[in-house]
Amino acid sequence: MKRGLSLIELLVATVLTGIVAWLAFDLFSGQNKAYTRTRERVRLQADSREALRLIEAEIRNMGYKSTVSISANRIRSSMGTCTDAWVDAASGDSSSFTYVNSTTLAGDGFSFLFHEANSGPLSSCTNLRTIGFQKSGSLLQRRWCNGACTNEPWISLLDSVVSFQVRYGMIALPNDTSNANGATQTSTASRWTSGSLVKTGTSPNFSLTGWSTARQQAIYGFPIDSLDITQTWLVSFSCTPNAALLTDMDTASFRVGFFNSNGTVSGTTDTVTFYPGSSSSSARTVRLTINPATNAISGRYLGIEGRLKTTTQSGWSLAISDFKAIRISRGRYTWIEAPTIPQKNMVKAIDLRLLVKARHTTDEASPGPFDANALGQTGLVFTPTGADEKRSYVLFQRVFPVVNNGI
Repeated sequence: MKRGLSLIELLVATVLTGIVAWLAFDLFSGQNKAYTRTRERVRLQADSREALRLIEAEIRNMGYKSTVSISANRIRSSMGTCTDAWVDAASGDSSSFTYVNSTTLAGDGFSFLFHEANSGPLSSCTNLRTIGFQKSGSLLQRRWCNGACTNEPWISLLDSVVSFQVRYGMIALPNDTSNANGATQTSTASRWTSGSLVKTGTSPNFSLTGWSTARQQAIYGFPIDSLDITQTWLVSFSCTPNAALLTDMDTASFRVGFFNSNGTVSGTTDTVTFYPGSSSSSARTVRLTINPATNAISGRYLGIEGRLKTTTQSGWSLAISDFKAIRISRGRYTWIEAPTIPQKNMVKAIDLRLLVKARHTTDEASPGPFDANALGQTGLVFTPTGADEKRSYVLFQRVFPVVNNGI
């Protein structure tokens, strides 16, 4: 007679089956959560990137196409045969865009009006288009209008948007009236009024004498009006050491650049080393780029410095000719959030910051808080709370050039 399973054996088998089933379910659940997290991140990245790609394309087209308006307080410009260029004389507004600036997570918005040529040159100034973007609730929206917008609907472009912030970049030019920028002036010996070296000669040539084993300097007598770490300077001159200096000079000590009034240097890259030359019969041409390490509105002076290694000779002299100092990189962006009308006319770039959160929560903690530097808005901060602490986030920043905004 066959013996069946005992109750204990059935219970053990049931327990083991349950454990295996629980392990299998737990493994599947973990894989599903990992898949969900990955899918959310991919969706966030793809959707946000596509939204910014569309905005970038529109902004670049804003610069490509002529800005116009159908109202009396906006610009009309020219494209093809459309020639009725006009700027509002009262306000001076010639910019192609309007903006909404928010200091909260409610978000910014902007729109721009332009001519659009369908095919061939324009025969009139009636091909007007308006494109706008705004954040409404948790949606990033876009609107396209034939002419000026009236009641056209906003179309959702992206959901789950936490913040949409816009900044406007102007090219700021420092003052450039310094006496240091003229070849005739900087080559005149009498204008190198400071420093222990003796300056003699007639422009565009002068000689530096009075060298010793201690550092000696020739300092130009007029300060640079503006020195900025975003700028690059080109310093060029020709120099010829006489036979005595050629024998005794310490080549590693010769440098040219920007000094304080007392001859000290504020930053290591405010000056650069140059080689005076290897012949007393032919001039050496020196061309150096200097990227200052310090900012200074005033109080920085052009200078030449060097010393002797030995004093076996006498009558040391370094001939300098055609000394020039030219600022070759002068522009930098100044970013503002709420431009005035004159500032709008000078906008050359737009900075967008977009923070988007996942639709579903996960087991991961959030990377917040996001501060004003990340969001691109002074004083703004976002700290996820509640369910938002368990969501994934994507933060995008894009800077788009505006080629032809304003006149």
